[in-house]
Formats: sequence, C-alpha cells, structure tokens
Amino acid sequence: MAASHARTTDGPRAMLRTTPRPDAHTALYCLPHAGGAASAYRDWSQHLPGWLEVVAVQLPGRENRLAEPAVISPEATAAAVAADLSERPDRSVVLFGHSMGALLAFEVARLLARDDRTAPAWLFVSGSDHPTAAPRTGPLLAALPDAELLAWAVALGGMPAWVAAEPQMRELALPLLRADCGWLENHVYRPAPPLACPITALAGEADPHVGAAGLEAWRAETTAAFRVRRHRGGHFYAESALPEMLCALADDVRGRR
Repeated sequence: MAASHARTTDGPRAMLRTTPRPDAHTALYCLPHAGGAASAYRDWSQHLPGWLEVVAVQLPGRENRLAEPAVISPEATAAAVAADLSERPDRSVVLFGHSMGALLAFEVARLLARDDRTAPAWLFVSGSDHPTAAPRTGPLLAALPDAELLAWAVALGGMPAWVAAEPQMRELALPLLRADCGWLENHVYRPAPPLACPITALAGEADPHVGAAGLEAWRAETTAAFRVRRHRGGHFYAESALPEMLCALADDVRGRR
C-alpha cells in the first residue's frame, strides 16, 4: 500500500509530490477524505499548469506512514505545511480538502492564517457541508460494527468493494476509517474571525450528502470572494470530472495573482 512519490527534504513522510515542480510559484496542498491517502492526488499534476505544484499531504496511519497511529491533528498538519513552505517562502499557498479533508483543510487554513508568511491565498472545500449546516443524525459511524462501516464506505464510493472483501485489506482499512470518522464526529466548530482568502465550495451534482445550504454556509468563513461549483458526479465527483474541476481551480487561483 505504499505510494511512490518524490519526497521533500523537510517533510519526507508528510509532504509527497508525484511531479515535483521546483519553479512553480504556487503550492496546492491536498488533504484526503476519511480512510483516504495522498495517492488520491497522484494524477492531478497532469491536469494542472506548470506554475502550480501539487503537494499531497500524507496523514498518519496510511501508506508510507502506515506504522504511525492514525491521529488527525490540524495543528500538526499546519506545522508540516509551514515547514514545507519554509523551503520556498515566496510561494503562494492553496489548500484543497475533500470530504473529511475539507474540514481539516479549513482548520489548517485558520492556523496558517495567523502568520502572514503562511496565510493561504485560496481555500477549496470539497464534498462537505459547513460544519454548522446540519445536525448529526443516526448512529455514529465510528461506532458501527465492522461490516456496516465497510458497507458505508463502499456505498459512498470511498473504498473499492474488493478492499472490503479481502481480509488483510480490511484489517488495514478498518482502524484508519474508524479513526478518521471519529475525528469528524468529535469535531467541535468554534466561531472565529473569517479568513481573508477566497473560498470555493465544491460538490458533485448528484451527491446526496452535500446540500446547497451546506455549501452556501461556507460563505461566512471569508471576507474575500466566495463561490460554489457543482460538477457532474456523486460524492467522489473528481473521478469523472477531474479535468474540468482542476481547470476551474487553476482559473480561480490564476485570477487571484
């Protein structure tokens, strides 16, 4: 399950690049969905211009960090991004997160914004309602029996059915998925001054888990531009709409400069 990525010098395990672009003036830091990993972003560079470098953030407990406890920490993630940026302090910072990664990217953006040297230039939150948009209903995912939790992940599209069916893969996937869902379900939204960077909220047109009101609610988190984009597809719309989504993302960031 190891990913084959080029590594940075300061963050060799947390910051992974499939296509290093040392001359790029903008770094796009990407955070994964629950149960996901940096490899989810391995194909993104081929759809993006050369001035933008994709940096997939590898969270603990997955792929090349499999031996580490699967603990989600916005503070640790923000520190890793800041350390990576210290190599190129002239770069613009863009954050992208999908599903669980959207909420994590938002919290990381708040932390990075405390320092002008690391303040993000744009935040993209994908596949996620604003955390205040809808109350939690139903049983907690992190407490579901193994079979039900795996069935939920497969139905959502975040896990191939063959992974859920293979005993060794299940053994690897379940603790990670349970830990990620636990972080999501225990997250407490704390009001804070809005970000100064623009925010784009994205979702699939057929995603039953993300509503128009939930996307619109992200508007309150910025004093800058805000927009909503919906692309063809479901919760994991990027699987079918990746080129068009990344073209729009690059257009957003290019217009900011």
